[in-house]
Amino acid sequence: TFEFPALIESMKQGSSWDNGELNSIVLVRNPDRKVMLTAMHKGTEIVSFQSGDPVTIQVVEGRLEFQNNNESMTLSENKILTISDGMRFRLTSLKESVFLITISKGPYCLSNFMAPALGLAEDYSFRK
Repeated sequence: TFEFPALIESMKQGSSWDNGELNSIVLVRNPDRKVMLTAMHKGTEIVSFQSGDPVTIQVVEGRLEFQNNNESMTLSENKILTISDGMRFRLTSLKESVFLITISKGPYCLSNFMAPALGLAEDYSFRK
């Protein structure tokens, strides 16, 4: 089990958070999926370039804006968004935000998402 309040508090301490960087903790990592808790400052963006795997995002705190070629939507606390495999998108924090991201590998799961900043893949970039 995970206690989000304690995890979030620890994520928001330290020099990387103080320097405006996003911060993530890997909660589950196995061949079928990765589950990460991620905290972002207001105005931070995650820009996908390509992913072959579906992604699910659940906002724990704050608000995120999701954009792709066809639509834009605001995700608030306790909202869940599923992103199809291969879909390009942009995720922007409208205020300080914390969210769970689950990446499935293969047709039924989750895979490489959070990229160079997290040392997991090169499919995504982060901008502030």
